[in-house]
Amino acid sequence: MPKSTQGKVQVVASDRLARTKVWGETDKAVRWAGAFAVYGGQGATASSTIVYEIEPGGRLG
Repeated sequence: MPKSTQGKVQVVASDRLARTKVWGETDKAVRWAGAFAVYGGQGATASSTIVYEIEPGGRLG
């Protein structure tokens, strides 16, 4: 991951981040993949940036 620099916007190559797959056991429409681009201890202190991938017909939950 790129080094955090104070006062500058951090650019993250989101296409290179590992995705976590999520699905609902009782609701087949709940299916998506996500990657945490920025989070506490990795460039943020009180927030996060998440890349969501939701295929047509799917939803977060």
